[in-house]
Amino acid sequence: MSKSSTLGDNQVTVQHIINALKGTKINKAPGIDMITYEHIMYGGFAIQSLLAKLFTAMFKFCHIPIELKMGIIFTVFKGGNKVKKDPNSYRVITLSSTVFNLFERVIMVHINDTTPHPMHSLQGRFHRGIGCMMSSLALNECIQFSREQNSKLYACFLDCKQAFDRV
Repeated sequence: MSKSSTLGDNQVTVQHIINALKGTKINKAPGIDMITYEHIMYGGFAIQSLLAKLFTAMFKFCHIPIELKMGIIFTVFKGGNKVKKDPNSYRVITLSSTVFNLFERVIMVHINDTTPHPMHSLQGRFHRGIGCMMSSLALNECIQFSREQNSKLYACFLDCKQAFDRV
């Protein structure tokens, strides 16, 4: 955990902004604010320091301006032999605010640097290199163990695949 990545007293610095910009994709469509990552990258220290102050205030007051939460929603037909009248035949794409996405990246860099293992190791999602096969194997092992021990097994499954299109 490096000092430049931790958010001491929720103070966001220009270095946090620069770290969060690493790995962002350029040439992407902007959100409703019409700001792209290129604006922030090539805007230099002046833009980055203003964003650092904005993000610090957002942390301090625990408030995200409503304008940053807005987005442009597009529906794209999935194609193939899908029925065009069926809503499930469409993929939803949201062009959200680049500034808000950058704020989320600052938070994620901080979380990843300060909490090495925030989730249980058996949680299949959000762990690099662990997918459905590993989760299925772990579940199968739990089932076999509970059968051998003649004990109950409690499991919970949550599929949020379409939840965000419905909220």
